[in-house]
Amino acid sequence: MQYGFIREIKRFSGYWIGIFAMLLTLGSGVSWAAPQGNLWGKDYFPNLELTDQNGKKVRFYDDLLKGKVVAINFIYTHCGDSCPAETASLKQVYKLIEDRMGNDIFFYSISIDPDRDTPKVLKEYAERFKTGKGWLFLTGSKTDTTLIKKIRFI
Repeated sequence: MQYGFIREIKRFSGYWIGIFAMLLTLGSGVSWAAPQGNLWGKDYFPNLELTDQNGKKVRFYDDLLKGKVVAINFIYTHCGDSCPAETASLKQVYKLIEDRMGNDIFFYSISIDPDRDTPKVLKEYAERFKTGKGWLFLTGSKTDTTLIKKIRFI
């Protein structure tokens, strides 16, 4: 079981590092994240309310996406192998760009099991991976998190 977990970490690490290398190569900053007239604006993304690991209420578009470069993944904290592997991989990417995190790049891990993943549970999960500035773990209603998961992101 341990070896499968390590293999998953390696597989996901390469995937996420590749994505972020591409993002950083294409450009950084607000103008690249949401240029004027871009399809992906306030009319495309729902402005649903979510709650972060600290219990703070945030709006999906207004607070989390508008004018930002973000990476979003979907997790559930009781997941056996793939979610911890993906979180560990993102943590490796985080270390590479830590000086930019929370300034011009943000990570959002959204729970797909809001019934079990309360803000308290998400906070414990975030602490287990020693996440930091610019990385939020979010929950919301099952309807809202399902809707967000169905959005076509680039």
